[in-house]
Amino acid sequence: MEMIAQSYTLLQQQKVKSPKQKAKERINYILSSIILYLLEPTSKYVKSYKELSGLLLDTLNDIGLRYPFPDPYYLALLLFWPTQEDSEIKKYVNAIKIASRKNVLFRRRGTVAHLFLGIGQNLRRLVSKLKLDKCFPNMGRNTLANLWQTGAIFKEKEIISRLQRVKGIIEAEEVFATYGKLKIPVRPALLRAVSGCSTEKVSFYIGFAIDGPLAYDIMNEN
Repeated sequence: MEMIAQSYTLLQQQKVKSPKQKAKERINYILSSIILYLLEPTSKYVKSYKELSGLLLDTLNDIGLRYPFPDPYYLALLLFWPTQEDSEIKKYVNAIKIASRKNVLFRRRGTVAHLFLGIGQNLRRLVSKLKLDKCFPNMGRNTLANLWQTGAIFKEKEIISRLQRVKGIIEAEEVFATYGKLKIPVRPALLRAVSGCSTEKVSFYIGFAIDGPLAYDIMNEN
């Protein structure tokens, strides 16, 4: 909560800040607000989806698609992931890839998803890995880690009941989430999940990593 208050105070002082500083502070404010919601959704300091999405849109309009870090485009994935084909999400997916490639930190380490696409609406559809782990209170840490590493975790009913399964397609070994005619490029979380060059209808769960959306538990729907 203190982090939220500090971020809000910085926002109020933006008149004397450069555009780059303003963008960074807005991004930090939005991210910290989402984290607070995930940790304490009933807190009086939690901001509404409408307020956060409006602030993010203003920030994205200011910085465009060439921001040197992926953070604002990562937030766009969290707040603007579509439910129908009328969406501009593809430009943010492309921007996050470009920013991640330019940043040495993201090139040197593999990224994983800490947030997943759930069944709810707006902020309620964001499900943290921490919350999913808590669904298995009696499972040993090593056993749980192995389930995540192999992808077997997505066969557990506790996971299936909380996450949104998305339709998609594989074309020439590339994976896309589909909403009507909209095709959003995603990366398979496990490389061995995709093979061959044929076109296949699939479904999977969406995870949000700092360098782009990931497809988990890819299953053939043909």
